[in-house]
Amino acid sequence: MKTREEIIIPLCRGRDCLDCGAADHDAFVEKQEAGTWLHARIAEVARSCLGVDLLEERVREINATGRYRFMTCDVERMEFDSEFDVVVAGELIEHLFNPGLFLDGAWRALRINGRLIITTPNPFSCTNILKTIFFGKEKIHPEHTMLFSPQPLAYIVSRHGFAVESIHLVPRPARHRIVGAVRSALGFVRPILHETIVLVAAKEGERKHHAGMW
Repeated sequence: MKTREEIIIPLCRGRDCLDCGAADHDAFVEKQEAGTWLHARIAEVARSCLGVDLLEERVREINATGRYRFMTCDVERMEFDSEFDVVVAGELIEHLFNPGLFLDGAWRALRINGRLIITTPNPFSCTNILKTIFFGKEKIHPEHTMLFSPQPLAYIVSRHGFAVESIHLVPRPARHRIVGAVRSALGFVRPILHETIVLVAAKEGERKHHAGMW
């Protein structure tokens, strides 16, 4: 079973990449030191890599390291002079108020046949199901505005000018080994119970952008 990074990194190798929502709040320092910060992993292999995030202070802090190139940007209002081969949105779409505006911006930012990669928590994961059973209510991140299962995510992406190439359900690292083992076992039997969705889609021609909306 591939990890999220094992799917994303090969698609970014040698390409011009735009990493959206890349600052990862306060976790980037800890993750960078641990070698688990997704943006750093992308920047290592990409021909060029621009990170964008809404958090101005965090963007300044990252740029001050001199190791990465970031700019402050609302991903629902993206406009760039240059084009990219890959747009990555890691654990971002579930925080947005209007994901359609983000998808429009990603479409504009990509070259024809460029790839959009979205990762998002799976609402049907065994963790979410067990939390609901034991706590009797939903237990999700307080800043999540919505959750996408694979089918609705593929649908909304396809309605914004992309051809979905693949959808992966992958495990997420657990803090405790036993928890990780249980997750992996359940996900092996029923992949829909894995923690994370990874969607890969290619930009289609302008003729199909928003075609047939109702």
